[in-house]
Amino acid sequence: MVADVPVRRIGGVEDVADVIAFLTRAESGYVTGATYDVNGGSHIH
Repeated sequence: MVADVPVRRIGGVEDVADVIAFLTRAESGYVTGATYDVNGGSHIH
Protein backbone atom coordinates (compact mmCIF):
# COMPACT_ATOMS: atom_id res chain seq x y z
CA MET A 1 0.00 0.00 0.00
CA VAL A 2 2.84 2.42 0.79
CA ALA A 3 4.29 1.86 -2.67
CA ASP A 4 1.15 3.42 -4.15
CA VAL A 5 1.49 6.63 -2.10
CA PRO A 6 3.76 9.21 -3.80
CA VAL A 7 5.37 10.34 -0.53
CA ARG A 8 6.12 6.67 0.31
CA ARG A 9 4.65 6.64 3.82
CA ILE A 10 1.33 6.27 5.58
CA GLY A 11 -0.13 9.50 6.92
CA GLY A 12 -0.98 10.05 10.52
CA VAL A 13 -2.86 12.33 12.85
CA GLU A 14 0.20 14.59 12.97
CA ASP A 15 -0.13 15.31 9.24
CA VAL A 16 -3.66 16.64 9.68
CA ALA A 17 -2.68 18.51 12.85
CA ASP A 18 0.14 20.25 10.96
CA VAL A 19 -2.30 21.59 8.36
CA ILE A 20 -4.67 22.77 11.09
CA ALA A 21 -1.79 24.45 12.93
CA PHE A 22 -0.74 26.21 9.72
CA LEU A 23 -4.27 27.48 9.10
CA THR A 24 -4.60 28.88 12.62
CA ARG A 25 -1.41 30.96 12.35
CA ALA A 26 -1.63 34.68 11.68
CA GLU A 27 0.68 34.16 8.68
CA SER A 28 -2.01 32.18 6.87
CA GLY A 29 -4.58 34.96 7.26
CA TYR A 30 -4.51 35.77 3.54
CA VAL A 31 -5.50 32.21 2.56
CA THR A 32 -9.16 32.03 1.53
CA GLY A 33 -11.31 29.45 -0.18
CA ALA A 34 -8.65 26.75 -0.25
CA THR A 35 -9.10 23.00 -0.05
CA TYR A 36 -6.30 21.00 1.51
CA ASP A 37 -5.97 17.33 0.66
CA VAL A 38 -3.92 15.62 3.34
CA ASN A 39 -3.37 12.37 1.49
CA GLY A 40 0.30 12.12 0.56
CA GLY A 41 -0.49 12.70 -3.09
CA SER A 42 -2.71 9.65 -3.44
CA HIS A 43 -5.47 11.70 -5.05
CA ILE A 44 -3.72 14.31 -7.14
CA HIS A 45 -6.15 16.60 -8.97
